[in-house]
Amino acid sequence: MKPKVLISTFTFPPASNGVANAVYVHAKIMKEIGCEVDIATSGDVVSQDKQDGLSIRRFPISGKGHLLSPHRGAIKELHTFLDKNRWDIVFMHCWQAWSTNCLLDYFESSPRTEKLILVSHGISTNTNIHPFPLNWIRYLLWLPYRHFTVPRYLRLLTDLVILWDHYDTDRYLDHVLARRIGTPIKVIPNAARYDSLKVKRPSLRFADEELAGGVILSVGNYSASKNELLVLEAYRKSGMTDIPLIFVGPRLNRYATMLQKSTRHWNLHNVQFLEHLTKEEIDWLYKHAVVFLFGSKTECQPMVILDCLASGTPYLSTDVGCVKCLARENIVSSVEEMAFQLKTLLQNPAQRAEQVRQGLCLYEKEFSLSSVRDKWKDLLMQLLPPR
Repeated sequence: MKPKVLISTFTFPPASNGVANAVYVHAKIMKEIGCEVDIATSGDVVSQDKQDGLSIRRFPISGKGHLLSPHRGAIKELHTFLDKNRWDIVFMHCWQAWSTNCLLDYFESSPRTEKLILVSHGISTNTNIHPFPLNWIRYLLWLPYRHFTVPRYLRLLTDLVILWDHYDTDRYLDHVLARRIGTPIKVIPNAARYDSLKVKRPSLRFADEELAGGVILSVGNYSASKNELLVLEAYRKSGMTDIPLIFVGPRLNRYATMLQKSTRHWNLHNVQFLEHLTKEEIDWLYKHAVVFLFGSKTECQPMVILDCLASGTPYLSTDVGCVKCLARENIVSSVEEMAFQLKTLLQNPAQRAEQVRQGLCLYEKEFSLSSVRDKWKDLLMQLLPPR
């Protein structure tokens, strides 16, 4: 018999975001290595469908697990689904999500014997990127979850899967706590999504001759946390504004409008803001990017950096999550440093070529689909008895 696994996630395609894409890759890998895969995820109504051989159950449930975001919705229907089915392994993606909290609460009160694996995309109970007093309000809201719920959940787990062997008290706080409690830990990174064979030119206002020298690229979601303003300021201060700078986000919003106003104020004529791009169009931009800039304030393992490695795109990034572990020399700590390093990279083809070489080697070793598939297969073999 095929091993049966349940993957629980608050987001899944057709939603397009880092977690949804990572979970989809995980589900496809599980199916490819011989598992029968069920997905439990969010939806507008209780429903069931099939996608690429995956059985998907959708539940209209919301909530993150603190006082102002309790779990609401079809929890009874979720419990009925769990009651009627049995799996060998249950994978739950992400802290601070109903899809993890509700399942661990259910299994804690049940004599069931499924192996419980939490796949962490980072925890943000201690993340401090908001101004006072919002930062303190947020911290106090998450305090019970951080001090009581997280340790309780860690003790229930068969394994905690983290994306990189990295310690900090921000997004990798769960790694620190798991070591302290004694929860077994496995390291399985995300797989890069870049595909050089499936690219499509997006609608750009630049003529082909203006793109001959490549573009500077920044992919995010137009928000204060992704901090595209730092990227825009660094571009301006670098003096390299003859090269087009292209921003990509899911949709233009109030933050993007602020960036556009800043662009006009600084008389930057070679900047374009894009929205609603397909993966093929974003991959085209990676393929033609001479440098990628990332100004985020908090991350765990940003998929955009993995796609830089896979596409051979040199990058500069703020010191967030595990990015420094991948290439310390690519880290910047200020607008001025990003501006200086950007100018240096653009004027030094040999330095860019060395970054590309190192990045591709790291991609093949750690973040290629085959490498990540092998890591999941190894974990599966450890969890399941011989059949």
